[in-house]
Amino acid sequence: MRYANLGMLSRFERTPCEGEDGIREESRDYRGLLPVPAPSRRPQRRREERPSPRKATRRAHLGTPPMGCEMPNEERTMPTVKTRSRRRRPPSLQQFLLEELAPFTKEGTFSTNASRDFHLFYVGRDDVHGILKYLLARATTSLYLNMFGYDDEELNAECMRCASDATITTVITLDKSQAGGKHEKAILDSDVAKDPVAFNTHVVLGQSATHQITHTKGGVLDGRVGFEGSTNWSASGEGTFVVKGRPGGIGYRAQNNTLAVFTDPDTIARFTAELVAEHLAARGLRASGARGRGGGRRSRSRAYS
Repeated sequence: MRYANLGMLSRFERTPCEGEDGIREESRDYRGLLPVPAPSRRPQRRREERPSPRKATRRAHLGTPPMGCEMPNEERTMPTVKTRSRRRRPPSLQQFLLEELAPFTKEGTFSTNASRDFHLFYVGRDDVHGILKYLLARATTSLYLNMFGYDDEELNAECMRCASDATITTVITLDKSQAGGKHEKAILDSDVAKDPVAFNTHVVLGQSATHQITHTKGGVLDGRVGFEGSTNWSASGEGTFVVKGRPGGIGYRAQNNTLAVFTDPDTIARFTAELVAEHLAARGLRASGARGRGGGRRSRSRAYS
């Protein structure tokens, strides 16, 4: 019985294949052959299971597909698992360098002897709106802001993103007299409607400590980058109509404004303290004014007015 399977070599005797000599050499040893079971001439029929009405009802509720109900040409596919796509966040400001803002200038580059912690940009000449949006979109830990004119939907969206994120410390002060303007009022009403708790917690509309307008136009982001100047957040204040990186286009208007961006640690610390003081003064005056008028409870949706 040791060489009982050698008779099967006749099946492969005249079959051409790659490395024929080597294969034939190995085939002479009985260990190179494996027994091949003879195919059955009578295909076995699988008995189709017909579940009882009770089992069919149970499978329908449990989501178990019945057995033996596949179509002849139907392919079975594995269930797909949907993975959550993580939103890609912009780069952090912790490694920010002023040179990153060079593409927003008219020249597209900074001078070789330009300061590394202070740069001045000009509305009508540089893309000031692009600079502000670039910086605000990268705020991930803190936002301290006091803005006199607040008429820019895109910049407002970034501010409210910070206000709605519990991991970002957000302090926003706006001027009470400017909030009554048609455009700014529409923006603020929309913010309150979307998230009244975030708005009333982090945003205050008020005045200076001596009941004057709050005319500061700047902020500090993540304790790393600060900006300040004469630029109001509006179409003409920023010169927002920019075509291919240059000011211009139909309807373009630009005021004579400046925007200074700085990373000096001492200026950042002092400006942050001032922004907090101005915010507390505006909030305190608003609270005392409410008490002076009787301290009645106001609607949350109009708490900022």
